[in-house]
Amino acid sequence: MSRWRAAALLLVHLLIALHIAQWLATGTTLSPVEPSEAMEFSKHGIINAGFIFFALAILGTLLLGRFVCGWACHLVALQDLCRYLLVRVGLRPRPLRSRLLVFVPLLAFGYMFLWPLIYRLWIGDALGLRETQLVKEDFWATMPSWPVGLVTLAVCGFAVIYILGSKGFCAYACPYGAIFGVADRLAPGRIRVTDACDGSGACTAACTSDVLVHREVADFGMVVDPGCMKCLDCVSVCPNDALYFGFGRPALLAEPRREPKKRRARFAPWEEALLGLLFLGAFLTFRGLYGLIPFLLTLGWAAILAALGILTVRLLREPDAKLAPFALKRGGRLRPAGRIYLGFMVLLCSFWAHSAAVRFHEWRLDSFHAQRAGLRTAYMESGGKLGTATLEELQPALERAVSSSAFLAAWALRVTPTERLAGSWARALAGRGEGLAVELSHLVEQPGAPLDALWALAELRRNAGLGTEAAELYGLVLSRDGGHLAAGVGLGRLLAGAGDLPGALDAFDASLVFHPDNTVLLFNRGTALALAGNGQGAEASYRRVLELDPDFNQARENLAGLLCGQGRLQEGLALYQQALGQTDDEAGVLFFMAMARARGGDLAGAERELLRVLELQPDHGDARRLLGEVRRLAGSLGALPAQGAPGAGAGPP
Repeated sequence: MSRWRAAALLLVHLLIALHIAQWLATGTTLSPVEPSEAMEFSKHGIINAGFIFFALAILGTLLLGRFVCGWACHLVALQDLCRYLLVRVGLRPRPLRSRLLVFVPLLAFGYMFLWPLIYRLWIGDALGLRETQLVKEDFWATMPSWPVGLVTLAVCGFAVIYILGSKGFCAYACPYGAIFGVADRLAPGRIRVTDACDGSGACTAACTSDVLVHREVADFGMVVDPGCMKCLDCVSVCPNDALYFGFGRPALLAEPRREPKKRRARFAPWEEALLGLLFLGAFLTFRGLYGLIPFLLTLGWAAILAALGILTVRLLREPDAKLAPFALKRGGRLRPAGRIYLGFMVLLCSFWAHSAAVRFHEWRLDSFHAQRAGLRTAYMESGGKLGTATLEELQPALERAVSSSAFLAAWALRVTPTERLAGSWARALAGRGEGLAVELSHLVEQPGAPLDALWALAELRRNAGLGTEAAELYGLVLSRDGGHLAAGVGLGRLLAGAGDLPGALDAFDASLVFHPDNTVLLFNRGTALALAGNGQGAEASYRRVLELDPDFNQARENLAGLLCGQGRLQEGLALYQQALGQTDDEAGVLFFMAMARARGGDLAGAERELLRVLELQPDHGDARRLLGEVRRLAGSLGALPAQGAPGAGAGPP
């Protein structure tokens, strides 16, 4: 049976190679047939080939058990190859058998596939199907780079076997195996036994999944361990042909034939707790370190570090310790292999501590950057001049961010472009460094420069009046990500400011394809339409903004001005009146109301609004000049309040 399964697994790898080759040759192909791709449905409601494969695999497991794992998983193939090579040199991997780490795959499955659904429900997002993506051009977009992928295969397919036992990754890290294990408990298809069994144990010896086959068939008449991957090796080696694959009662409903023997725990409760803490510490340290280490690699690596940590504690506490086939300590005396092992662990723990420090500063810098999007926008709009109160309030957080950036520059093995961007912003907000434009100019020339760095440099160029350079940078961002919202808005505003209203509308419309209900895009599109003389289109855009966000007061004011300009004075004034209750610039709204009334011939109403403006802002020059013009037109002889009274100032010109 092993030869048939080996042939099946080789065929799987051949199909993977053909899939990649077809993509490289044509530039488009079937989306990756990989369970992780099903996250696109959890996150965005997208169905792809990976989702279909994963769903069919789960349904198949509900009927047949974990056949897909045993006969079609490329990572299982690597683990079995590693085990085969180790056995060939006389090393038989010993299973870890942790009672705590077996829950890691379930937690990983929940994080990957259930948490996105819960989050979408929490924010009120609909969970229905939005799109089908069975064909892709960017086939490798969701995959790690080739070097990282090879390291993942080496760690999760090979190293994990020597430390954690056969199928160690499946048992302590694989999120897909978690749901397959649950489905297997319900499957009627199982390895079952006849009365011909003599308890020889040949089945257990042949099992590559560390299942105690002889004990389970004696206790239950079937294999109930969800780790059984239906490899059928146990069936093929049974000397009495007592084992077979058949259908009947699922494992969940299995009734013991006899009182099952309790397994002796390999780890004491405190050791299990320490395993969990070591795993958590390693996971938090290495997840996303240097922007390189993916989720699955982190799970496998964290499990290995946790197991090595427990072995090290035992080596220091107990008289005997072994890492098969090497005796590290015997009779209380450290063996040469033990000295080598401890030296290795000193180096490994030093690397771990260094990585933890780097990851902490990456997290602190990234957190500051993620929470300050509004501040960066204010910085751009103010020309780099933020209020003193704002800077004083942010000073402690700025100091921490600048400190973290300096630490990474000095000690990290690699500073990612994302951290470079965050550090540049932190120094700019703190008033340090060479200046944001200079730092960003250096950053965008480096490989892998973040799109946000290109966008920020484009904004700075636009503010500096370098429209051509800004347009090129905006275009570069949008060529790499057509849905980059800030770049789409920035390019549209730049073109509108330059008088290219058709170009501005094209830019806004292109972004609206990706963000059809974005109020900022709709507002700017409405403004461009109004400037282009398309009052009907502008009105529709403004009303859509207010439908989506009734508190978008600037859209209400612009719509009011548009309606008043069309002679629909009462509608416009009603909107202005609504805006008064929601604005921080009451004087500005009143001034626009006065202008609308004056244009509509309501000079008395205009005078009344202008007097209210001057009560709020006595130095409002435009209001004073307009008031003089209104009074001149009306032939009014009235005067403004005397100096010192509300609205005091010089009389109208």
